[in-house]
This record gives sequence, structure tokens and C-alpha cells, in this order.
Amino acid sequence: MDFMESQVFYWWSEVAEAEAEAEAEAEAEAEAEAEAEAEAEAEAEAEAEAEAEAEAEAEVFRAYKTVFLFV
Repeated sequence: MDFMESQVFYWWSEVAEAEAEAEAEAEAEAEAEAEAEAEAEAEAEAEAEAEAEAEAEAEVFRAYKTVFLFV
């Protein structure tokens, strides 16, 4: 292999390494984004459950209030 061939080989190996790094970064970014989305979804679900529980407690309170008003 002469000097030019070795330079081309070196250049292509550098390009391949840079592409691999960029791909790894993109995968890590996508994974972090998916984790953040899953966390946001879990928070929204927990918030919805808390709201439903609060509404159920309010309904029970209204029922007790109605019963005691008529007693």
C-alpha cells in the first residue's frame, strides 16, 4: 500500500468513526427522549388518578352532606 492509499484508508476510517459516534449520540438522544416521554406519561397518569380520587372523595362528601341535611 502506498502513501496515498494509506491516507485514503486513514481518512475513511476517521469518517466511519465519526459516523459511528454520531449514530451512538443519536441513539442515546432518542433513548433519553423516550424515557422523558414515558416519565411525562406516567406523571400525567398519576395526576389523572389523583384527580379521579379527589372527585370520588368529593362525591362521597356530597352524599354524606345530603344525608345529614335530611336527617
